[in-house]
Amino acid sequence: MGRHIKRFERGGSSNFGGDGSYTTVTISPPMPDTDYIVTVTQVKTDGYVGEFFVDNKTTNAFRVTNLGSGISSFDWIVEAL
Repeated sequence: MGRHIKRFERGGSSNFGGDGSYTTVTISPPMPDTDYIVTVTQVKTDGYVGEFFVDNKTTNAFRVTNLGSGISSFDWIVEAL
């Protein structure tokens, strides 16, 4: 008999902060811990977003920083086992 693996997944959308700024994304309900993977996909091009990255992960939020001035929208998903 196989092992049951519980998977946690949340998702949503937000906007980049622009001008080298960041956006804090709230995860609800919270994840069980901070050992999760975040995938960010730009879905609209409003100006130059530049490179972007995720940091400051907590169980109920993470931060997406973009180095360009664009404030385009993005979709996000968090996944953990």
